[in-house]
Amino acid sequence: MNLVKIVALAGIAGIVIGIVGIRLPNAQDVRRNRNPISQVVARDAGVPVPEISGYHDWKHVNDKPQFIMSRLDLLCRSPFPEEIAAEKLDPHVRHYMLCYVNAIGEHAMFSEKHPRFPVGSVVLKEKRDSENPKSQCMLVTAMIKRTSGYDPVHGDWEYVVLSGDAGTLQARGKLENCGGCHAQKRSNDYVFRDELGEKKLALLR
Repeated sequence: MNLVKIVALAGIAGIVIGIVGIRLPNAQDVRRNRNPISQVVARDAGVPVPEISGYHDWKHVNDKPQFIMSRLDLLCRSPFPEEIAAEKLDPHVRHYMLCYVNAIGEHAMFSEKHPRFPVGSVVLKEKRDSENPKSQCMLVTAMIKRTSGYDPVHGDWEYVVLSGDAGTLQARGKLENCGGCHAQKRSNDYVFRDELGEKKLALLR
C-alpha cells in the first residue's frame, strides 16, 4: 500500500469517527488512566451493589425491627459444639431485623401465599442492635432474583452481605451457607417472610 492510499484511508477513518462521536483516548488520557470506558465503570464505584441503591425508599415488610431468636435458646439441653459453630455462620440470629422489598417483588411478598418472585426482585434485611428503627445497623444482607439457570438448586437467588452502612461489600454470589438455610423455604421461593407476622400470612391466598 503506497503513501497516498494510507493518507486517504486515515482521512476516511477520521471522518467516520467524527460522525459517530467516538473519541479515541489520547496520550493525556492514558497518563491519567481516564479513557472513556474506565470513566463509565468509575461512576458506579461508590455503590458496591447497585441493585440495592435507594433501598430506604422501598416498601417496609415490617415497620418495627423484629428480634430473631436463636433456635438454640429453645433447646431443653445444652447445644452441641457443631450447633454452636453452625449458628455463628448465621448473620440473622440475635439481631433486630428490619426488612425491605423493592417494587418488583412487592406483589409476591405481600399478596401470594406461595410466592414466585419475578426476576429483579430484591429482598433486603438490616440487622439492628435494638428495636428502635433508628438504632445502629450492624449488617445488611440481601437476596437478588436472577434469571433462570443462575443457581437453580437454590431458586436462582444471588446472596449479598454488606457492612451496616451498606458501603462495604463483604460477600456476594451463590453463597452456600445462605442458600442452604433458605432451602427450608423452598415452597415460598426460598424467602423467609416471618416479618409479615402470622396474621398477615394466614390471610394470603
